[in-house]
Amino acid sequence: MYCPQCGQRMSDEQTVCPTCGAVVAGEVSGGSTCPQCGAARAPDDTYCRQCGAILPLDLAALGLGDVEPADLDTGRIELPEWLRTPETEAAGGAGALVSDLDLPEWLREPSTVEDAALEPVPPAAAFTLPPVAAVWSQPAAAETVVMHLFEPLPLLLVPEVAEAGPAPVGAAASAPAGERSVVRIALILALAVLIGVAVYIVWVSR
Repeated sequence: MYCPQCGQRMSDEQTVCPTCGAVVAGEVSGGSTCPQCGAARAPDDTYCRQCGAILPLDLAALGLGDVEPADLDTGRIELPEWLRTPETEAAGGAGALVSDLDLPEWLREPSTVEDAALEPVPPAAAFTLPPVAAVWSQPAAAETVVMHLFEPLPLLLVPEVAEAGPAPVGAAASAPAGERSVVRIALILALAVLIGVAVYIVWVSR
């Protein structure tokens, strides 16, 4: 058995669809049948309860089954009153010609009187371009550029160096003593560094 609303397969003992919750009655009230298997169907059934096929709309249950196509007049369209043509004008105007006065002005045939009254338009005078001198084709005169030489710079003034006299004896004697003290300090520092390196090597090698 199938649910008539969603088409879910159900067992014969179930009365409520587990998918959509529709209540499935045991007895079917309706005169229509399924076009696939011929089982009875209810007017609001969407799927056949016996085979699960999709059912067409039940027109008889909606009251549309008795309507025949012959009753529908589709060949005649009712026009509003302001669009209808009086019968006298329709009968008499079938073979009548349309007057030029009834046509818009742009559809009327031009008359010969209007054509004769029109004055001919004189031809437009030819426009001649004035001659243009080809100035760009003539070579320009070479401009002579006079190179101005720079004026020589003035001689730099060299400051006079004063002649140094003989140095005093005390200063000459003190200079070697200072240099000796610097040399001694450098030797002491170098010796201390060598001793430190030797001690580090001996300590690491243990």
